[in-house]
Amino acid sequence: MLLNWTASYGQVLIDPETKDTLVCYNTETLRKIAHKITYADECDSLYKLQKIEIQSLDSIMSLQNNVICNKDTIIINKNIMINNRDKHIDELNLHLKKVNNKLKWTKIGWGSTSIGFGAALIYLLLK
Repeated sequence: MLLNWTASYGQVLIDPETKDTLVCYNTETLRKIAHKITYADECDSLYKLQKIEIQSLDSIMSLQNNVICNKDTIIINKNIMINNRDKHIDELNLHLKKVNNKLKWTKIGWGSTSIGFGAALIYLLLK
């Protein structure tokens, strides 16, 4: 079957030793040539399959790079949100400190007023 691939047993070629333009191949040589052609076809098929696999892996890598970029964007956005929350918490803590300070002075004011009215009441009752 592989012998059908060659046009004939004689191929035009210049033999360097005899300077003959016609070289005849025997059956064994033709089998070796056919084996090399078959091996070359197998290698070509494997090359094409590897090329398809490489293209598939490249597209997977590209998709994974997109996923990584999206996740990086999510992380950046979350960090911005965390920083904004921290600033808001600091503002609320400052406001709470001011309100607590006001409450303390209000309590002191009420206490001193109560003591003053109590003393005035006692003074009036004892008089």
